[in-house]
Amino acid sequence: SAVLLAVLLAPASCAPPISIHKYAQIFEAKPADSHTSLQDQQIKFENDTLRIIYYFWADRGVMGFTVFNKMKRPIYVDWRSSSLILNGQKLDYWTDAEYTSTATLYKTYTYRSPLILPTSSGVSAGSSTASSTSVRPERVAFIPPQSLTQQAQFYLFPFEPYYFSPNKPAEIETTTSGGLQKFAYIHRFSQEESPLKFRNYVTYKFQEGEGAVFTLDHAFYVSSITEVDTSNPLFTSYTNTSPASHFYK
Repeated sequence: SAVLLAVLLAPASCAPPISIHKYAQIFEAKPADSHTSLQDQQIKFENDTLRIIYYFWADRGVMGFTVFNKMKRPIYVDWRSSSLILNGQKLDYWTDAEYTSTATLYKTYTYRSPLILPTSSGVSAGSSTASSTSVRPERVAFIPPQSLTQQAQFYLFPFEPYYFSPNKPAEIETTTSGGLQKFAYIHRFSQEESPLKFRNYVTYKFQEGEGAVFTLDHAFYVSSITEVDTSNPLFTSYTNTSPASHFYK
């Protein structure tokens, strides 16, 4: 199971360039626990009650996911008690404020673009967090039986490109395109060394108000970063297929 992120870069040079190249950083991530797994090109969690499908493919990456209610009674997801946690920093899915205030609160992290999220039935469902008016977000999501809700609120990597230590040499992968050799430089990380670790913490109940509370805590980490020319077929293959387990910048 893998998650990738590409960050577009333009190389700088004092001399006039012969040609212009654009480069990408491709971040590959893996689940940090056994709760989620990659199945049929989807990052998925499933138990007797819920099915959660993750979708990270977006510019700068997005924590996009659907929550499908498998039961014959409603489920209530409490967004006030749910968060995305990026390298230990908590970003709440719900704050006691209108949308415009929430976007201001998290600034760089707030995802503002349309997103197509995969549903449990394989039919895509559109989602967008952008809004031209002030609206109060839903604190508790009511999910009727055999239906889903979706979330796509925060970027995963709204930062500058990652800079590598010169003490750790990269692996080099070579491909040929148009008669020219293309190179990809791969840097690998253990879970402890990873430059990006993130968790999705979700709280839900089987009745609104008082009652038993259940939680899910799904963790991921970046296991490799690949630097590649965007004309490289390796990069093109990701942009053409847009797999749920990848994201780019």
